[in-house]
Amino acid sequence: MNNYKTSASFPGLLAPFLAVLVFASLVQPGFGQASNTVSSKAYVMATFRDNGQDGLHLAWSADGYRWETLLDDQSVLQTRVGESRIMRDPCMIRDDEGTFHLVWTTSWTGKTI
Repeated sequence: MNNYKTSASFPGLLAPFLAVLVFASLVQPGFGQASNTVSSKAYVMATFRDNGQDGLHLAWSADGYRWETLLDDQSVLQTRVGESRIMRDPCMIRDDEGTFHLVWTTSWTGKTI
């Protein structure tokens, strides 16, 4: 034997009706239509391969979750500084004027970064 009601009651139907009414009032014209605009914003990440001997690699993402390499994953910058001439752990930051700044690890045992 179950305790479920078999007939619908007015108070039981009121909540779903109000939910549909509220949702319908929130829908804006054009809701669900594809946008014709393309976002001009993207994320760029500085990366390295293996031990960093290949130099700086770049990747991009539209949402910060799914990343794609740039330039067929080829190095875009080779380092000429540091004892080991590696480019590991790159950190790239863009300042308020639009200039990019880059720092990286150049050696495991040397006295430079």
